[in-house]
Amino acid sequence: MNKFVQLKRLGSILTTLSMLSAQPQEMPQIDIVTTRGDTTSFTGGSYTRISEEALAQLQPLSTQDALRTTPGVHVVETDGYGFYPRIGIRGLNPDMSKKVLILEDGAPVQLGPFIDPAAYYSPPVERMKEIEVLKGSSSLRYGPSTIGGAINYITKRPEKGTSGHLTAVAGNRGYRSVGLDFGVATDTTSASVSMLRKEGEGWRDMPFTVNDIVARGSITPNEMHSFSVKASYYDQSANHTYIGLTDKEYRHNPLLNRADHDHMKVERFGLDINHRAWISDRAQVQTLIYGNNAHRDWFREEFSFNAATGQNEMEGWRSGRVREFSVAGVDSRISLDHSMGDMEHYLEAGIRPQYERMQNNRIDVHDTLDVNPLTSTQGLLREHDTREVHNVAVFAMNRIDITDNLRITPGARFEYYQQTRTHHQKEYAPVSIETTSDDAVFIPGISAGYTFGDAAEVFGGVHRGFAPPRVQDAIDGAGNEVKLKAEESVNYELGVRGALDWLRYELTGFIYDFDNQIIAASEAGGASATQNTNAGKSLNQGVETGVVMDLPAFFSLDANWTWVPVAEFRSDLFNSDNEQVTFDGNRLPYAPKHTVNTRFGFSTGGITAGISLTAVSSQYTDHENLSTGTPNGRAGKIDGYHVWNSDISYEVGRVRVFGTAKNIEDARYISSRSPRGIFPGAGRTFMIGSTVSF
Repeated sequence: MNKFVQLKRLGSILTTLSMLSAQPQEMPQIDIVTTRGDTTSFTGGSYTRISEEALAQLQPLSTQDALRTTPGVHVVETDGYGFYPRIGIRGLNPDMSKKVLILEDGAPVQLGPFIDPAAYYSPPVERMKEIEVLKGSSSLRYGPSTIGGAINYITKRPEKGTSGHLTAVAGNRGYRSVGLDFGVATDTTSASVSMLRKEGEGWRDMPFTVNDIVARGSITPNEMHSFSVKASYYDQSANHTYIGLTDKEYRHNPLLNRADHDHMKVERFGLDINHRAWISDRAQVQTLIYGNNAHRDWFREEFSFNAATGQNEMEGWRSGRVREFSVAGVDSRISLDHSMGDMEHYLEAGIRPQYERMQNNRIDVHDTLDVNPLTSTQGLLREHDTREVHNVAVFAMNRIDITDNLRITPGARFEYYQQTRTHHQKEYAPVSIETTSDDAVFIPGISAGYTFGDAAEVFGGVHRGFAPPRVQDAIDGAGNEVKLKAEESVNYELGVRGALDWLRYELTGFIYDFDNQIIAASEAGGASATQNTNAGKSLNQGVETGVVMDLPAFFSLDANWTWVPVAEFRSDLFNSDNEQVTFDGNRLPYAPKHTVNTRFGFSTGGITAGISLTAVSSQYTDHENLSTGTPNGRAGKIDGYHVWNSDISYEVGRVRVFGTAKNIEDARYISSRSPRGIFPGAGRTFMIGSTVSF
């Protein structure tokens, strides 16, 4: 029995493990930041937490919708409901969130963190309690890719005793959802289950259904050990399309969807096992076993752009990208507090072996076959290959308290990975080509901080950024090793944060100096798809700031602003004809200079209400920095836009009623020109719902 079959039978469903809390109802877990003392004083970099209260107020449609309120984050919408997050941090391209590490309860979310980190799966925001966004050298603990930073989704845990919450929501475009959370917890054990069903007609006539189930339990048998387990199942079926609009189609009807038969199916199983052992009062070992098995089948109608009519012409048949992903890993780390002379040390070190496998098939469904070319999933096998990655990472970070106010935290991570791509002659036939590529990377960093009481803390750091190339970029379709090195940068950060009685703030300056930025040749990259996979110098630098103010008379203001004056190429690239093109000085795609988010709120007597604004300045979508949009809609500048939203809720006893209105003005704007044309931002969306607690 081969290794892959054994993996599946053993429960190729694995995905997140945890363990930090002594209270079992808190579901012990490896958090993205330590929970010792003041959280921010241990991060060594910019840090934002979207609280449970904030999520309840905003009622976001997705995790992506929630993250747009975070300093430094730019999100790009393509489907209107955030099923495929496109998250960019500090001017980095948000192309399928490839430059951000996304975690849930400390374990990787991407279907293939090494093989293909594109975010074709995103856990529902309804299962989240809080969201953490971490940037800076503290992300050295995690991997593989943390150039932009790391995002950790923290799921809901059962409350002590017996508790439950039933939530029902309805909205326009046929949106409706029902969610149930039920749990039992004591001082030593807990068990809970969360179930969610949501569906709708979607944006641009792209209907969807989602079923999500999470079951968990924990036990603390004694003072030395704690265990927890979480199992999850996610099933999504949607008529999501890869085809955007041409310039003419967008001007005529921004709601048009010509691909009636595009269909995306995502099914994912996860199993997370957690163990925490207290060796002594000052030492503990935490072990996370995680893994998942997912199927991502996307059948898309083939089309071509008709320059004479300015429209996309459908060709009457589909092709399918049928993929199966499996990920399994162990994250084990030790935390040790110790003294050396007059200085306290806080050491964290660990090892993370990980294995990934992807089965990739491309199927052409033609009318020459005895099948319906627009509905069948059977056809001619055009591409069949297997991609594997073996990886091991070792890290260590040691915080040194030089004085009560001054701390320094050096750290490093070592990554070794081996990539293999096996090309098959045809389905289930003997292997024709097997190619292997490997690399080893040393990733150092150091951060420091100085506190002036609660009012201010100055922090800064420098670390090496790292992101491995995808297997398909390192080994081409003919089985040739491209010798593509990992993406590398040197990242600098300097900031100040603090809190007063009525104000909490953070102001951070940053520089990302890339020596080897990878320009991926993928359709999801939009205009990037016209470029060969290349590496080049680029520079991102700017400032991000966030404030939360408690104003008089029950009012509050939450605002952030990200300014990225520099996000540009510093070297030339080569076009699809292998001709050198001068891009030096051009602005990077999807890097707006200004991003602003504000919310003015009011809360009293069980009533909470707010009005919020998201504003994004203009941005280029291609390396050439074309000012005018191309007729096919795939390249050109995107004008700046702003969107107004509102929220209101009323809570009395065990009942909470809430409502939201997003894009109140029904503003029309272009959100993206990728994957294949113009994707308009979602129009006016209303939601109303109620939560009953018992």
